[in-house]
Amino acid sequence: MSDLQETVSLIRSTIENFQIEPDVQTINQINENLSLLSSKRKLKLDHQLDLLSRISKQRDELKEFNQQLLETEDRQQTLKSIEELEHEKFKLAKSITDLEMNMNHLQNSISSLTQNLNELEEQEKAVISNDLQENYDSTVLRLKLFKSMGLIIDTSKDKDQIIIYNKDKGVSDILSVEENYSDFFVSNYVWDNL
Repeated sequence: MSDLQETVSLIRSTIENFQIEPDVQTINQINENLSLLSSKRKLKLDHQLDLLSRISKQRDELKEFNQQLLETEDRQQTLKSIEELEHEKFKLAKSITDLEMNMNHLQNSISSLTQNLNELEEQEKAVISNDLQENYDSTVLRLKLFKSMGLIIDTSKDKDQIIIYNKDKGVSDILSVEENYSDFFVSNYVWDNL
């Protein structure tokens, strides 16, 4: 039996003893939710800023129009224009208040999700730490080392897979391990993509 097969066998037996997939899925879901909340918040803010810009432009046009009316003797129309301007200003203030409330709500949601993520990470560390204390062997140490480097070994499908996460680039890569791959090829592929 080759070293790679021995390693894969040890890793497979260790992985079968504990499941972190639900935690990983939860963390991924939290990251997706954070990204979605951030996108929605940016879209809402952009919309409100665009609205503010348009209202400011309308206000400037109304001021110019108002100045023209003041130069004539039509004071009634001038008062109406001022009233419309005040109404637009009130609507703008309300929109800004609503936006601030929405931003606060989104910030609270992000804080809550971040706290949940931190709790899950702490739980994951505790599980690994407990497992190390109860089953102190080289396989668990290797898995912990691999995980800290951004590697996840997945044997849950028909083929073994190594999931490589490059923290610097923020991208993941998956290597389906075939029997005809040499140890040299697999190790080079992993190191090149870390």
